[in-house]
Amino acid sequence: MPQTKFGFKNMLDGIAEPVLALRKNFQVVYCNQAYADLVELPVGELEGSNLFDAVPGLRDTPCHNTYLEVLATGEIKQITTSYGYRYFRERVYGTSWGLVSIFQDVTEDERIHRLQTRESGDFRALLEAVNDALLIHDAYTGEIILANDKASEMFVYRREQLLGMNITDLVSGQVPYTKEEFAQLIKRAFYSQVSPFEWEAKDKGGRTFWIKVKPSRISMGSDERILTVIQDVTEARQLKAALKESDERYRNLFDNARDMIFAHDLEGNFLFVNRAAEKITGYWRDELLKMNIEQLVVHDYSQLLRSMIYRKKTRQKENTYELEISTKYQERVVLEISAWPVYKMGKPVAIQGIARDITQRKLTEAALAESEYSARIILDQFPDAVLAINHEGKVVIWNKAMEEMTGVKAEEMLGKGDYEYGIPFYGIKRPLMVDVVLNPEEVAKYYKIFQYENYNLISEFDVPKLKGKAQYLWGTAAPLRNNSGSMIGAVESLREITAQRKIQEQKEAALRGEVEQLTFILNSIGLPVGMCNTQGVIALANRAFEEKLGYDHGELLEKGVSSLLAEKQVSAPKEELARRLATGTEGEYVLVLKKKDGTELQMKVKTVPVEQNGAVTKTLILAQFAGEQVGENGLDGGEAQ
Repeated sequence: MPQTKFGFKNMLDGIAEPVLALRKNFQVVYCNQAYADLVELPVGELEGSNLFDAVPGLRDTPCHNTYLEVLATGEIKQITTSYGYRYFRERVYGTSWGLVSIFQDVTEDERIHRLQTRESGDFRALLEAVNDALLIHDAYTGEIILANDKASEMFVYRREQLLGMNITDLVSGQVPYTKEEFAQLIKRAFYSQVSPFEWEAKDKGGRTFWIKVKPSRISMGSDERILTVIQDVTEARQLKAALKESDERYRNLFDNARDMIFAHDLEGNFLFVNRAAEKITGYWRDELLKMNIEQLVVHDYSQLLRSMIYRKKTRQKENTYELEISTKYQERVVLEISAWPVYKMGKPVAIQGIARDITQRKLTEAALAESEYSARIILDQFPDAVLAINHEGKVVIWNKAMEEMTGVKAEEMLGKGDYEYGIPFYGIKRPLMVDVVLNPEEVAKYYKIFQYENYNLISEFDVPKLKGKAQYLWGTAAPLRNNSGSMIGAVESLREITAQRKIQEQKEAALRGEVEQLTFILNSIGLPVGMCNTQGVIALANRAFEEKLGYDHGELLEKGVSSLLAEKQVSAPKEELARRLATGTEGEYVLVLKKKDGTELQMKVKTVPVEQNGAVTKTLILAQFAGEQVGENGLDGGEAQ
């Protein structure tokens, strides 16, 4: 027994009846799961321990004495023992190294024997004490003579109703479980021993269920009867069917899994593999079961495999590693392997694992790495300074132009987060425009965004500490996306425009001077003059225009022309007049305007389009209010200047 092969132990494990093997010092060499369930201890706790230390209740019992006798004489002994409510006939065999005991469940036979011998002295009490349904009936007619409460409960008949019924009335009668066949099986017990069998039963309400039937012949005084012991096994059958279905389902999962599932012993010899192993390695399952895993491994990975097998012999949990193998057709395949040890009696005996073919993934990663390298080369040639951050806010791109702009090398900044990339620009940790893409509400307050659409934005801003001096930058920021379109970070492109900004500021200052001069001239003219843009918004109004309508200085600016028009107009509808004024359509009109205080004022206006670079950008409005005369260059005196 100590030299029993792994496969033979598997066979013993599958035996339903308890099996026990002991050395001469009562150390447990082997026990199957059925024996472990009987004494309510794990197999791993029993094997290797002294039986009577592990199960003290067996010490100094008839079982203990029988074991001692077999060890002393070497003879085969048989004894009936009880474990809880169950009875077992135990056959004990002597061996050169100890003994083997094989158990047979004789619970039903023992109960029948006790009924026949009436050991309790109280037949009725013993009948009711049994947990199964018991029926005593005539051997020839099948008429029920005696029934216990369990039978009444099982078939939903009162006991007095059962008495006088035929035992065949308690079966469904459905083919193949007919009443005639059932009666024949029961009658055989009168002449010979009948093994327990299962049948379809029916209770008083018509419910069908499954029973296990054990008939036997008994003597009651001078009469010979048949005692039938009945158990409801409906749930047991359902459980058995469910377990079978579950086993088939998991077998299908095992065989149809896309990953390779395997086990090998501590020397690397395969013990089992699934169908996926055939597809991945190119070898048939029968071929793999004759191979060692090292025969598959590419030479470069042999040392790694040996080290992983050594590690898995320890108490470590699951190990995951990559291994490159060569298939039957000399193709190289990269596997990602997760493996763990299998223990028996506290010691590792085998290694189980799952291997996934990641060859394509590795090729994709290599291509991506090459692509990323190429992208970095291109970005380093890009004239604008570029930086990118990932979702964690860490720098992943910092190109050559950015190095030149900030004076900070890429190796000093890559991988940095927590807004450290803001220090070269502002002297402190703070967000840049790239952070607006990832956290728009939190970061937008730092920048005036000129354009913002689908997370793409443009802005201009001052930076006070760029290479130790204040500079003006123009920048764009946008999401950084992977191949599937998911956002994985953000990228920012910057351009230093300090000189251009100074030129722009000079032009704006000159323009403001011209506007101020023009405003002074217009205010010196008594004729009301205004100007609106192409959206119809007033951009300029001289003092004469403001005073006639009752507004203070500057109040007319930003007002819409249409808001000054009364509903009823003389020359054309209000909407049409607003459109013409906004688009710079040249013409003369008589309008009714609303003053600030709500009163209306009629006036005559002439509109003149103002062009810039060949396009109309403004409309000049020259007005004459009721009772006033228009001068030589006014509405009646020629073209507006």
